[in-house]
Amino acid sequence: MQVIGINEYVLMNSISGMLHSVIGCQPLLVLRPTGPITLLIEKLHEASDWLSLPFWPLLAWTGMFVGLYMFLIAAFEVSRLIKYVTAFTENIFAMFIGTVYINDGVQGMIRLWSSAQADVEAQKLLVLNMTLGCTLLALFLSNLDGTSWATYRIRMILMDYALTISIFILAGVAALLNAHFFPVDFIDSTSLGFTTTAGRAWTTNLADTTPEGVLAAAVAAIPIVLFFFLDQNISSIMCQKAGMHIQKGAYYHSSFACMALFNFLGPIWGLPFVTGSLPHSPQFVHAMTVTDAKHKPVGVVENRIAPFVGYGLMMLALVFPKLISLLPETAVYGALTYVGLKAAMGTQLWERFLLFFTDPQYHPADKGWSHLPRRTVHFFTAIQLLLVVGCWLCNIYIGLGFPLFVVTLIPIRFKVLPCLFSNKDIESLLSEDRGRYVWGLEPCFSTSLFVKQKVGLAMPCQAEPTRARASLTAQRKSPRSLRYALDSELFNEAKFKMIVDGYSSPLSAGNFVDLVQRSFYNGMSIQRADGFIIQTGDPGPASGNGFQPTPGGPVRTIPLEVGLRGRSETLYGETIDEARLVGKEVKIPFQADGTVALARREFDNDSVTLTRI
Repeated sequence: MQVIGINEYVLMNSISGMLHSVIGCQPLLVLRPTGPITLLIEKLHEASDWLSLPFWPLLAWTGMFVGLYMFLIAAFEVSRLIKYVTAFTENIFAMFIGTVYINDGVQGMIRLWSSAQADVEAQKLLVLNMTLGCTLLALFLSNLDGTSWATYRIRMILMDYALTISIFILAGVAALLNAHFFPVDFIDSTSLGFTTTAGRAWTTNLADTTPEGVLAAAVAAIPIVLFFFLDQNISSIMCQKAGMHIQKGAYYHSSFACMALFNFLGPIWGLPFVTGSLPHSPQFVHAMTVTDAKHKPVGVVENRIAPFVGYGLMMLALVFPKLISLLPETAVYGALTYVGLKAAMGTQLWERFLLFFTDPQYHPADKGWSHLPRRTVHFFTAIQLLLVVGCWLCNIYIGLGFPLFVVTLIPIRFKVLPCLFSNKDIESLLSEDRGRYVWGLEPCFSTSLFVKQKVGLAMPCQAEPTRARASLTAQRKSPRSLRYALDSELFNEAKFKMIVDGYSSPLSAGNFVDLVQRSFYNGMSIQRADGFIIQTGDPGPASGNGFQPTPGGPVRTIPLEVGLRGRSETLYGETIDEARLVGKEVKIPFQADGTVALARREFDNDSVTLTRI
């Protein structure tokens, strides 16, 4: 389809973006003609051929009905229903959007292969290397936050401009190769400017159609609006999550009204639709995020200048088209592939998808679903992947009806999934916050451990268990003369990292984390080292050989707690032998090189004083 080209896309993106930066309630939301919008316009063009209707009036009338429907949605605040869009739908939708971008990048690369005039195999290899080089370099730079390279400020700059830096480097490499080695395909900028791609007039004659054409536009606008309802509002959700630190309030209805205005007017001039974009919107919010001295996000610079300038710079492609001709076409396809990969890799679905190819002993233990059986996690992931495939099949074979399939993801979440999984498992599988590890003294359990009673036993007050991390550093009293031998190397100190699992034993885990938070073990000597067992935790007779919450008061004791595989109820106050459960395995949901245990008096199960490693 060569009826709407880069001129129309850039013009619509730039003008609507600058207007939204001025009048929008939350200008950090990135709006643009997304990849799925291109698919929708292609399907609309196919429908016009099938119905023997002129395309431009059909597009204009469809845009007017889209704008009208969106105005009604904003006026009646229908966006409130977006609360039913859970992480289940968000993951599938984001993965689908990501694969759309990846498909565009790969298809563009294949088209370049077929355009080679001579030395075809070498040309294919060159295109492949340049496209992958742009993509991989951008991915590398965008993930520098997990490295110790350079300073934090430099890493943040490189991450913010990862794609821009990659494209500039690729442009330099392409110019060098084209001048001395191989011919390189650069972007053709001869048609760029303030002209239409198909040589038509800018305005559309709305009367140049039949009543049936107007009716067809009214019907075609319905699935398009359904798609915009999800795309726009999910983009808004991704920007407004607590971790994004947006403070200016919600903006679902006002943003939807802005999109209604743009989509009402744009198609009359033959311009494409626009909507909130993934993953660009949350990425832009991250770029505007301010961090403290410990590099933790503390707020966002919510402003109108940055987006206004950004959208305005897009217009340079039309004002100075020769600048675009300096970029190789592989830069476009590398950028599309990068954006798609970032969108897909930012989902929980991607993390769980990788588990199919990961050794079980290396499965992450810091997720809300880490305590679930692998079969349950894989089954849930397979369902989501099949639904992503369903989105693609509907897009290919149903055309404009594919947004209807996306909407059906909501009843699937609330009506079908509960028939296959327990509600608790579904919450764990879709959890974003629970199960995340915390280093140091940040709390993962409430320190008020004894406020909820169950069968006469003290239980943690936090209703939902989680996990935490703790670190232990052992040091010699005379590090110069005595050192630790680890793998034939000598160290002045030995560091251990512990995963405290609140799912298997919430009471014991909560007690241990509470003691760590209180610095109870800090500075305490190792009281026993017997083979592979190290024991500490006895403060001495002056403190009752245990932890006293109140100085001089009674020592805290907790019941013996044992989580068993295949048993939903945790065993309290008795051993496996006493409970006549000989042969049952202790519940440890991941591979561990060692174990932390709470030592007890020989004839008193419900006591705890020391810690054994």
